[in-house]
Amino acid sequence: LVGTGVQARYQMRFLGSLLSSCEVLVWGRHREKAESLKLDLENEGTMKWNVTVADSTKELIEGCDVIITTTCSREALLDLKESATIMEARERPLLIVCIGADSVGKQELGVDLVSRADLLVCDSILQTQERGEFQHAIREGLVDLKDIVEIGEIVAGVKTIPKNRKLT
Repeated sequence: LVGTGVQARYQMRFLGSLLSSCEVLVWGRHREKAESLKLDLENEGTMKWNVTVADSTKELIEGCDVIITTTCSREALLDLKESATIMEARERPLLIVCIGADSVGKQELGVDLVSRADLLVCDSILQTQERGEFQHAIREGLVDLKDIVEIGEIVAGVKTIPKNRKLT
């Protein structure tokens, strides 16, 4: 989990409704807020969380199968600068779900990470050109709109998810 605010808590509560227990690695720009979130999650009562605070986002790329980002950042928090060799060595696929980049200019992922994905899924192709996590990679010419799939197409069975993907 990247982020320590209200949206991070909502995402974890949602996951708690689906999972009886979970290993959570949380990173925040302010360690004290990450420690506070750790205590809050562990004391929820209805969820059995084993929460660890990470020292860097590199730890998340290395150790997680799913990363959820929930920040209001305007700069990349997850990228491949320090993690390119980790991504190469990964045997399990990695799913990154970005909640925070919901308006023009916001960004949680580096364009290097976005352009490397085997599958890019968005809410709306039209919207993703100007907001959302792909806007910067599109603007830099690293991602083409034809390579992006709307989530509705997957849900409706119009598009399928590639079987041997490493990064979504």
